[in-house]
Amino acid sequence: MTKETYVRAIVRNLRLPHKTKRRIKNDLLNDFIVRMEAGESQEQIIADMGAPEKVAAEFHENFSDQLLPHRTALDWILFIGGIFFGVLALWQVIDSFLFPALLHAIMGNFDMHSAPSGDIAIIGGADGPTSIFVAGSFNLVALLVPLLLCGICIAFYLWHRKRERSSRG
Repeated sequence: MTKETYVRAIVRNLRLPHKTKRRIKNDLLNDFIVRMEAGESQEQIIADMGAPEKVAAEFHENFSDQLLPHRTALDWILFIGGIFFGVLALWQVIDSFLFPALLHAIMGNFDMHSAPSGDIAIIGGADGPTSIFVAGSFNLVALLVPLLLCGICIAFYLWHRKRERSSRG
């Protein structure tokens, strides 16, 4: 095992904030460099330090005030569900609003099935009011349901994480 893989295994076992992990990683690599310059080999240093899980447990004891809770299966389900329903709601917005507007902007008033340029069609006439009905409508439920489910997943995820943190002390 090289020093890089050993340090990576230690950092992978840490449940600390990213900034703290980065500092520990740099400190461990510097420790390796100093000890190797003093004449020790990588294998000796690794044997002296012990298993990566043991080293990570020692860091957890030293940084107990920064220790992050374990992520449970429920955390992952809620997190992934929130992302899934958020993407579904975003797709509904893109499909219902942005894509037709973009298509209209690109195509302009070009219609492949329009009459030849010499023919003119008039809707209504001068003899009274004209009503134009738009064919197709926006399905609000198709947008609100994924948004609501996304909000519920995220709210429940945050509530669950807060409850875990408060139960730790």
